[in-house]
Amino acid sequence: MKKGQQIRSRNLEKKTINGRAKLSAAFILACLMGIGYKVYDLQVNEHAAQYAIAKSNTIKGLSTSPERGDIVDRNGVLIAGTRPMYDLVVIPERLSSYRRDRAKAVDDYLDMLSKFIPILEDEQSRIKKKILQSRSYAKVIVFRDLNQTNLSVALENLGYLEGTSIAVKKVRYYPYKGAFLSPLGYVGRVDADDIKTSSEQGYSVISSDYIGKMGLEDEYNKTLYGVIGKETVALDSRGRVVERKIASRPQKGETLKLTLDADLQIEAHKLMNGKKGAVIIQDIHTGEVLTALSMPDVDPNMFMSAMSQQEVNDLYSNKRPLFNRVARGQYPPASVVKPFMSIAALEGEFIKPESVRWSGPYFTLGGHKFRDWKRDGHGNINMEKAIGISSDVYFYRLADSMGIDYIHDALTSFGFGFKTGINIAGEGDGLLPSSEWKRRVKGEPWYGGETVTVGIGQGFFMATPIQMNNALVTLLNGGVLYKPSMVSGSESEVISKVNLTPSYLDAVKDGMEAVVFSKYGTGRGIRRIAEVDMAGKTGTSQVFSTLGKIDYENDEMPEHLRDHAVWSGYVPMDKPEIAITVFVENGGSGSTVAAPIAQRLANLYAKKYIHKSIDSNKVVKTDSDSPVVSLLNAPLATN
Repeated sequence: MKKGQQIRSRNLEKKTINGRAKLSAAFILACLMGIGYKVYDLQVNEHAAQYAIAKSNTIKGLSTSPERGDIVDRNGVLIAGTRPMYDLVVIPERLSSYRRDRAKAVDDYLDMLSKFIPILEDEQSRIKKKILQSRSYAKVIVFRDLNQTNLSVALENLGYLEGTSIAVKKVRYYPYKGAFLSPLGYVGRVDADDIKTSSEQGYSVISSDYIGKMGLEDEYNKTLYGVIGKETVALDSRGRVVERKIASRPQKGETLKLTLDADLQIEAHKLMNGKKGAVIIQDIHTGEVLTALSMPDVDPNMFMSAMSQQEVNDLYSNKRPLFNRVARGQYPPASVVKPFMSIAALEGEFIKPESVRWSGPYFTLGGHKFRDWKRDGHGNINMEKAIGISSDVYFYRLADSMGIDYIHDALTSFGFGFKTGINIAGEGDGLLPSSEWKRRVKGEPWYGGETVTVGIGQGFFMATPIQMNNALVTLLNGGVLYKPSMVSGSESEVISKVNLTPSYLDAVKDGMEAVVFSKYGTGRGIRRIAEVDMAGKTGTSQVFSTLGKIDYENDEMPEHLRDHAVWSGYVPMDKPEIAITVFVENGGSGSTVAAPIAQRLANLYAKKYIHKSIDSNKVVKTDSDSPVVSLLNAPLATN
């Protein structure tokens, strides 16, 4: 034995080795048990979750667009339907060598496609980027809404275009172009706000689809859009499509029926002939809207495809075709307010219908002369003649006697000064001034001369065309102020009621009849084209104030400074059924421009409905908070 060498103990070594072996075996066993438990946990406890994850990696869901619901008029006439749209689509993974070199595969595809359909360089770059960023199994739209020429060429050459097909879907179509733009609006491409809004309202839309952007199309998107269809796509381990299956078919949107009359709307559109303005026709017994036309218009079909720069410029020109003048245009109501001034004065006992008042060439107040439209005046006249001949001086005196605050309270009962509630976004309040309003808004006292101008519908007084017509509806039906409705099937909603004395109402109507049927009436010229008797009131709304100091010839003024032409009337004269208001911006005289349009519309209405009785079973919902009031204590409204 060498020096320093330890004596080996085989028993000790064996014992050490055995201990280490046992520890290793225990460790290995623990590991195996842990792995076994994890396998068991994955296979049994987490089977459903892991299966869903695996399935999501191989099964993809695609959405298919639903067909938008139709819109029809009160008689079932289709005013917004659908048409087929043909899109050229490609599935990227079906392009040769797409898996090896995607960019080159797309370039080769576009080179081949351009041999059949011309593609601009910028457009080619956009299409390439779109294909490369899309899922390989998705149908990518290369060209949307092919015209007939490109559609024919594409169909003839599909055999040369890998992975390409023609996708067909139904999209919105307006057969009467711009005639119904003002009530319906239009549809356009879905954007991020649309997706958010639809989700909040409880339905889903496809990002590449179309949705209502304005008017009833926008308000009733949930009703009209429909239900999206679902398609499942099975992929192999390389991401290639091995199976497609329809999970659910898309469901067409519901049909929306309106109170509008297509014939009247189209005729109004034709008669306005591109003039700026608005036409409204309502049923006086329900407040339902038969016509709601704002002019000028554009063809809403153009929003379905890319617009030219000129078309875009036209949308934002000074003609403002997307500005809905029916409810958003605010103008001085002019002389069409004189019947309302008359009924207010009668109910307030400021005058009697038969009372005669001097209507000279001018009315003097505070040393200022407020002139009549007729240089020599009209002499001694009663209320009937004052309305018929549209005397300014008569209504200057009447307004001065009533005072601005009584006028404000009385005319509020007819809906002036606040929104009517019609289904048009952005509706204006108009402006029915009062002394309180002027102190609050302008920090100034009210002056008597301002009351005088309000008496003939000028000065601070502003109203929308729908307010003017809805006020006439209220007057004619004896004091029921309705919320105008354009959608059929809903109950007529009463905003408020006002007590009108029947004899006073008859006196005012006598004056409106005199407008047309007296020898001095300002609207007597329409009798030569009348096929049904119509009564009403003409109006010539001044764009700027002359302060009674200068005369001017309307035709010699720049167009934007010419007077507005107004007519507000009813048909038939002996038993009113509808109220018609025609407003033509910068049109000049209400008697020669607006009234003839209204009469021709009245003629058409008579042909369709004059012999039909009004449905006596219409349900009217009266709000318990809408009391019957008197003009003497009409509530004060703030502006």
